[in-house]
Amino acid sequence: MQKELRLNLRQHIKSISYSFYIVWWKDAESYATWRDLKDVLKERPPLCISSGWLISEDAERLVLVSDFNFNKKFPPEICDAGNTTIIPKGMVIKKQKVFIK
Repeated sequence: MQKELRLNLRQHIKSISYSFYIVWWKDAESYATWRDLKDVLKERPPLCISSGWLISEDAERLVLVSDFNFNKKFPPEICDAGNTTIIPKGMVIKKQKVFIK
């Protein structure tokens, strides 16, 4: 059973045609309260880190997904994607490919 599970997992990973990335990016932030102007001027955009399968990238944005589910065919095919993050390209600081065996 364990060997069969390992082989099955390998087939699922092989069926993913996307690369896995870690992306560092700056996000917008807002406050709906009154604040001292000196404090507001000190603020900087927060740094975020996201990771996932890079399923799309163009001049405007990149799209990461964290999850896939598969059909029951062999070899397996991706049916759906979950936990989507769409990051505007102008906010990306760095992206790094993660190699998965």
